[in-house]
Amino acid sequence: MEKKNTISLLGCGWLGLPLATALVKEGYDVKGSTRHTEKFALLEKEGVKPYRIDLDDEEERLDWGDFLDTGILLINIPPGVKRNPSESAYAQKMEKVKSALLVRGLRQVIFVSATSVYANTNAEVDETGPLEQSPRAKALWKAEEVFVKDPRFQCTVLRLSGLLGYDRVPGKYFAGKQNLTTGSIPVNYIHQDDAVLLLKTLVEQPHWGTVFNGVAPLHPVRKDVYEANAKELEFTPPTFAEPEEIPAFKVIRGRKAEELLHFTFKYPDPMKFYYEKSE
Repeated sequence: MEKKNTISLLGCGWLGLPLATALVKEGYDVKGSTRHTEKFALLEKEGVKPYRIDLDDEEERLDWGDFLDTGILLINIPPGVKRNPSESAYAQKMEKVKSALLVRGLRQVIFVSATSVYANTNAEVDETGPLEQSPRAKALWKAEEVFVKDPRFQCTVLRLSGLLGYDRVPGKYFAGKQNLTTGSIPVNYIHQDDAVLLLKTLVEQPHWGTVFNGVAPLHPVRKDVYEANAKELEFTPPTFAEPEEIPAFKVIRGRKAEELLHFTFKYPDPMKFYYEKSE
């Protein structure tokens, strides 16, 4: 039975938890998965019904209780390439998920991916851009294909750029570093708030069979972003050196989301993202 007002989130981490909270506030019944039972109290506090699901567990059952008694499954878990460098491992996990969906008769999936699937072209790239062949990129787009290429499913893919905001500060990762050579490279970022809003919009307007990029429309260069972060949050900025040749890059475009979904970014400019200042 279809449950239009019930959403199941496979993965309630840094992005999934605020998304779950936002959906609860919109009146949805939200079921959320976590690998750790210690997180149940936090999910319950936010009005989310918690489930323990660990796709790395070889003994994991395929029914997962009533987790899949839902209208849409939103998949938001990382590929874990560092733990398992096999480019097919993530797709195999998604095959496991698909088997569970087929058993329960659930056919609607929103899949959260990343714009790192695109190859560096030193130019603008939209949803039709060439795909990267690195292990991480292949892990992602092969996992997408598990649902996209199966006609039994209705699937929307959202490829997010670098997720930032609040405690994730790009410049802080490079505080005090010397002679970085990527200062002139344009950034591809999206603020957590906009990623949550975009996913919430896709729950309401799924646009099945469509791939969207989720990225802030402005693309300042890294040097400017890192130095602005350092000045605002009062940490030591990195220094930059001119490279012998321009490093490979891409500028991700996400106009489709703005046009088809009539989406307006809260933070269109990565120079003006909101971050929490350390105590």
